[in-house]
Amino acid sequence: MLGMKIVDEGVANAVAGPELRSFTVGGATVLTGSEGLVIIAGIGDDLAASGVRSHRRFELKGEVPAGFDQVLEDKLHDFPHHLFVRTPDGLLSAGSGRCRRSGWSGDPSVFRSADITLDEPLSWEALDLVRPPVPPAALPGIAWLDHVADDRPRALREFVDGWYRRTPDASIPPEVVGAGIPVPRALQEFYALARGHVSVMGRQNFLRSPAELEVDAAGRLHFGDENQGCFVWALASGQDTDPRVLISEDREVWHEEGEPLSGFLLQFALYEAFADAPYRAWPKAILTRRQALQMIDGWRHVPLSPFLRSRCPATFAVSPGLVAQFDFGEADDDECVVSVVATDRSVLRPLRALDLDWSEYDG
Repeated sequence: MLGMKIVDEGVANAVAGPELRSFTVGGATVLTGSEGLVIIAGIGDDLAASGVRSHRRFELKGEVPAGFDQVLEDKLHDFPHHLFVRTPDGLLSAGSGRCRRSGWSGDPSVFRSADITLDEPLSWEALDLVRPPVPPAALPGIAWLDHVADDRPRALREFVDGWYRRTPDASIPPEVVGAGIPVPRALQEFYALARGHVSVMGRQNFLRSPAELEVDAAGRLHFGDENQGCFVWALASGQDTDPRVLISEDREVWHEEGEPLSGFLLQFALYEAFADAPYRAWPKAILTRRQALQMIDGWRHVPLSPFLRSRCPATFAVSPGLVAQFDFGEADDDECVVSVVATDRSVLRPLRALDLDWSEYDG
């Protein structure tokens, strides 16, 4: 890991090379020269500004001054990047890196952000200097788990209210009629939740709005889709108060999900919370069972059957502000795929002690 190396501004200027130009993006100073791109960010952890995001990742984010968009685009993809953080003692070198992806929008194209992967990760000491740890904000609790067995609508409501930001969605009407299609009570209550928390309708996969519901020739109610159309979810025909949930890739062969609608909707909300969380801890390698259980030691398991059990089964465990998704495989298999997400990066810090190699780690 890259340790602490403090330099002065002259070193940063020299790295960029002759023909030096300077501008600001999201609070960071960007220097472009004939030999490279230099980015100097400030200390802090503001996700709306440029800065160090993790021991492996730097984000350049914000508006680019007029006339510099093309300059930045050329340098991002064709030149080495040299990253520094301004400290009271001088510039701390964060080493070099390469742009993994950049975001542009509009016509003409306007820069939004760029993810830069460090060639060598920062040491924990250096990371804590440039992105100082702070006490966690209020964390979503897990009292909702107490109601999974006997009151799933309440469990879902309490989880969504705690985890999801409140963002009204006017596209879901107060009264769900579904173009004359009968809608089970659990789905009606989910739509009521979504009117105040639009993202619970999905970021990775999606539940259909009431206007998009459809009934096929066999009487199945189609109500959800994979993000690329690889599969569809439907409710079994009939008037069950808590109907079975079916999944199909071709709309001909159908498999049953592990939970009826009331449990499925809670799993869907957990899965989408996981997919859209701001902070992640994803091990690079498949873990042993012992390592996986260490990762979630002291957490509570969500007492539901695996989600997406016919495709890529996912089981969940939770702790305040944390959701883990894991697959232990077969009973005699010692391998486990496990990933963790959080609402606040501070609650990921204890995972440093596991000494794992991370694909993504924001703690």
